[in-house]
Amino acid sequence: MARQTEHHDGNGRPMVPREERVLLAVRAYQQGQFKSTRKAAAAYDVPQSTVSDRLRGVIRRRDAQMNNLKLTATEETALVQWILSMDERGMPPTVAYTRRMANLLLSERGKDPVGENWVRKFVGRHGEIKAKYSRRYDYQRAKCEDPQKIQGCLFPFDPNRILSRLQVQVDKVGNDHGDKNTPSPNKSLEAAKTPYNVNQLTTHAERLLQRRPQNTDSPVSQAINQLIKGCQMAMHSAALLADENRQLRSENQRRKQRKEQRREYIGDGGTLSVAEGTVRIKQRREEEEEEEEQVKRRRVEEEERPKRRHEGEERAERRREKEEERAKRRQEGEERAKRRRQENEEWFKLRREREEERDQRLIEEELSVPRQRAPPRCNSPNRVTCLLE
Repeated sequence: MARQTEHHDGNGRPMVPREERVLLAVRAYQQGQFKSTRKAAAAYDVPQSTVSDRLRGVIRRRDAQMNNLKLTATEETALVQWILSMDERGMPPTVAYTRRMANLLLSERGKDPVGENWVRKFVGRHGEIKAKYSRRYDYQRAKCEDPQKIQGCLFPFDPNRILSRLQVQVDKVGNDHGDKNTPSPNKSLEAAKTPYNVNQLTTHAERLLQRRPQNTDSPVSQAINQLIKGCQMAMHSAALLADENRQLRSENQRRKQRKEQRREYIGDGGTLSVAEGTVRIKQRREEEEEEEEQVKRRRVEEEERPKRRHEGEERAERRREKEEERAKRRQEGEERAKRRRQENEEWFKLRREREEERDQRLIEEELSVPRQRAPPRCNSPNRVTCLLE
């Protein structure tokens, strides 16, 4: 997010930020100090269009963009800090885990969960984080994570020693010892309960700001706003850490149960209750029954193995007979094809002989018939004369 620009005077000293000057111009015009928005804007060195927009209820573009987001600014900041903290510990969260934590923050306010592409847009809005594929963990780095080596770098923690160095002094000054002109606190504020979630904190903050004067530019109001924002950040971080702690506890409990199940045994010198003895006798009986069933199955398999071997030999014998029969039929087919080729060759040979005999007879008959002489050719130009001759 871009930082708010500050104006400087002729001596280079920073002036009031632009947005605060806009609010001052709007308040001065509403209180009747100026007759027109142009004069109010000129007095505080801000654009007249901006003052007019604020009077019509138009908010800043940055605030409008934040209203369109699922999470508030403090929630997104807390989520970014949590991601950076997890990355520093060597356990960067995945996209699904980040989406789950965002839904956890939304569930505190009773809002709907985020969408599938929310994490990608969230990463694009914050330049200090980015999404990338995780790489293989370095073997040399893993070797350095020996518990014995780490234990050698730690020192024993003594909380009593640290608390003894703290000197806590309680201020017992009451209302009687204070200034009489100082107004007493409101009884409703004294009776207000401590907020335990973000909604209760927002409600208490709104009530507190409503009881104060309308001057939002005072140092006290700014300090209250910063304090509220810090409380919201602390609550968001506490919610994220509570969920992380809950997951670690469940994983630790699961591993502990598995470890206890693997190492369960009867002590040599200890006592055993009736219920535990009954359970273990039942378990032992079930194990023996399971072993007996395995022995029976093994015996049945051994008895059925010769039978299956005999059946396999019979199937192999039938397969060989089928192959021999198939080879015999193939040989008979080849013999029939050979005989068919021989018959075709004999038939074609006989046909050629008959055709040759017929051609020979035709030649002989043609030679035995005498040839007739052709009429002489007429050389007369008159065709009729030639015909008469």
